[in-house]
Amino acid sequence: MHAPRRHAFTLIELLVVIAIIAILAAILFPVFAQARAAARKAVCMSNEKQISTSILMYFQDFDERTPRAVNNASASPHLNIPITPPVVGDNAFSTADATVGRQVGFLYPYLKNTQVWRCPQDPVTFNEKTFNTNGSLCPANATSYHLSLFLTGTTVDGVAETTSGDGTALAAVSRVAETILARDGDANDGTNIENNTAIGGALIGEQLYTRHSDHTQAIRHGGKGNYIMLDGHVKTLSPDAVSPMARDDDPAHPCPGCADQVNPNAQAFWNIVQ
Repeated sequence: MHAPRRHAFTLIELLVVIAIIAILAAILFPVFAQARAAARKAVCMSNEKQISTSILMYFQDFDERTPRAVNNASASPHLNIPITPPVVGDNAFSTADATVGRQVGFLYPYLKNTQVWRCPQDPVTFNEKTFNTNGSLCPANATSYHLSLFLTGTTVDGVAETTSGDGTALAAVSRVAETILARDGDANDGTNIENNTAIGGALIGEQLYTRHSDHTQAIRHGGKGNYIMLDGHVKTLSPDAVSPMARDDDPAHPCPGCADQVNPNAQAFWNIVQ
């Protein structure tokens, strides 16, 4: 008796199966990537909502004034906070660390979770043991968000880029729900000390404070960014909606004598003081 014949796949059949799998992978992988990006955007918005809640609690404890500007010895030519003396180790949200002389961040009592200050879509690497080399006493790239320094002073000059740094009364802001409090931004350490080192990022607030900040907006979420508004709600906005300056007004390519081209669509968002 002959053994029963075993049917095997032919080479053509195998190639067809492989081709079908490749086609399905090509179709599904972008969908998976989009789903992952959407999930990270949702996590980022959740982070910002927790941050906004902590800041609203800060408002209630400090006579409905916005958080003060960090003033730990900033030497930046773009940020002048005339609050003296500077507070050593001053920061927004980090824990206290007596070994390096860092005091507790002014928002930390309201949000005792430093991980929410990082956007999961932020490509910058963060290592809590890697400190900035600029004297800020805080870990480099500890946060992915910028607080608006337009709101951190009773005296604000958006052209000279100065603030009194003592917080703005909410009653002084006419359109609270349309004024930006914080946003997706470059990675930074949670202070206002200027940092030009390789491990650091933008300053908390500085590049959001200056009117020339359209080029520093983070658009990690499908070409858009997440924003915290002054009334506490969080929304996703495109750069064209919120850039304080027109796109052709690029500080990296200055035009001496040219007037600033303010984006009229963004004035309400930025509460720009003219």
